[in-house]
Amino acid sequence: MVKNIEITPNEIIEVENLNHNFKNELLKLPDIDIKSLKYCFQCITCTSSCPITHAFDLMPHQIMRMISLGMDQHVLNCNTIWLCLTCYLCQERCPQSVKITDIFFALKNIAFTQGQYPKGLKNFTETIYKLGRSIEITDFQEDEREDLELPEVAPFDPKKTKLIFEKSGLMNIFKKFSEEDD
Repeated sequence: MVKNIEITPNEIIEVENLNHNFKNELLKLPDIDIKSLKYCFQCITCTSSCPITHAFDLMPHQIMRMISLGMDQHVLNCNTIWLCLTCYLCQERCPQSVKITDIFFALKNIAFTQGQYPKGLKNFTETIYKLGRSIEITDFQEDEREDLELPEVAPFDPKKTKLIFEKSGLMNIFKKFSEEDD
């Protein structure tokens, strides 16, 4: 699970604790280009553009700098990559065309493979698997839909969701979550 890492202003980062290949590992991923990792000059436009920085433990520009420094565990354990709204404002406004949101997607994938993800992700996945949607439609919501003359929500077909989980590889993720409960 994600550990909330706090960095203090006077913290000493030991060079031997840095992953000097972290940037190169990211560059091997399909959607990450060299421009995205080397062109960031810390102008803070990404952070200034973000509508939810108040919820982050690390700001987007800090994450970009930490990637360059090889501070992989700080980056992979932060809540920022999971809370990102993927609104792409940071990416659209970046004067260097750095693909920050794409980098955050890649960081989430890496963090997940290392078992570093928010607790709520497991519950969210289970709900989609069981209900075919992220929330359960209650009788109250059905009544509201009827009042608004909206059609009923189609009944859930678990076969379709299970097929999507299997074909996309999400079934393996779901099984991994289930094994953690044991």
